[in-house]
Amino acid sequence: MLSTESGKPANSRPKRVLVTGASGFVGRSVSIEFESHGHLVTGTSTSGEGDLHALDLERPDQITRVLEEIRPEVIIHLAGIQSARVASQDPDRAFRINTGGTASMLREAERLVPGAHFLLGSTAAVYGGVRSPAAGLPGGDQVPFRESDPVRPESPYGASKAAAEVLALEVTARTEMPVTVVRLFNQIGATQPSSQVPAGFAAAIALAEASGEDRLTLDVGDPDRVRDFTDTRDTASALRLISERRVTGRLNLCRGETHSLARVIEVLSGLTEVEVKVRRMPEKTNPNDVPTISGSPARLERATGWSSEVSLEESLSGLLEIQREAARRA
Repeated sequence: MLSTESGKPANSRPKRVLVTGASGFVGRSVSIEFESHGHLVTGTSTSGEGDLHALDLERPDQITRVLEEIRPEVIIHLAGIQSARVASQDPDRAFRINTGGTASMLREAERLVPGAHFLLGSTAAVYGGVRSPAAGLPGGDQVPFRESDPVRPESPYGASKAAAEVLALEVTARTEMPVTVVRLFNQIGATQPSSQVPAGFAAAIALAEASGEDRLTLDVGDPDRVRDFTDTRDTASALRLISERRVTGRLNLCRGETHSLARVIEVLSGLTEVEVKVRRMPEKTNPNDVPTISGSPARLERATGWSSEVSLEESLSGLLEIQREAARRA
């Protein structure tokens, strides 16, 4: 069920906002977005580096201490294991952190700040595999996932997040605490780590440029895999609007526009003088990775008035520039 006050002006009164996982590339953008609109943001990371508060999701005492100290009015819960590959390597830890850690956050938030709006950063991986092609659509295009579709995770990562969703929605059904499950589709941003696609492609190109190479071969598991990429700046603005309008329920956060990995490489290739070739390496493909992920942002758009503004080309250009700077410093 979706609850929204989208017909009313957004409540932009400055609020105390807690962003868990603020050291991640999505968390950084979220913190900047909320701060730029006057909100009082406190960020956390596992180690508590810099001005961030230490919050290890396997340490309930740290969760309690942070909530007691900050008394947030909005909680953007992004902390956890975000890599499907890492989760597959250690499923027990993925469930301890993504599910158990979220349970601890919810329990303490319900006890200490029951009126806080809890936004759970979930994932499109809860939907599982590809839906059947839509009848009559050219090229066998896939039907975008909608919030009403069944949850059928096919990986430890997706399952750990799906379980966290159940816990979050149980709280809002049992209490008056406002909870929103936000299913993030693939993210892209200038500070994306090079261990993730497409930042890894950009890093390889930047390194080739810095080394004076004129050719580069990228080893890709399956360049035909299709994803719905959203720039983290757009993601951050969506989360802010969700919180300001107090929208609850389940929401997809995506562009509603898909691109293959081959297309991502093509765009990056157009931004460099290096000749880039692609070599298929099936052994590099994660067996839990689905070929196509496509979502519909219609519910989010109706509830908040949000629309994505940053194009794939703009995202990739910024990403490549950051990787060039890193290559020059290396």
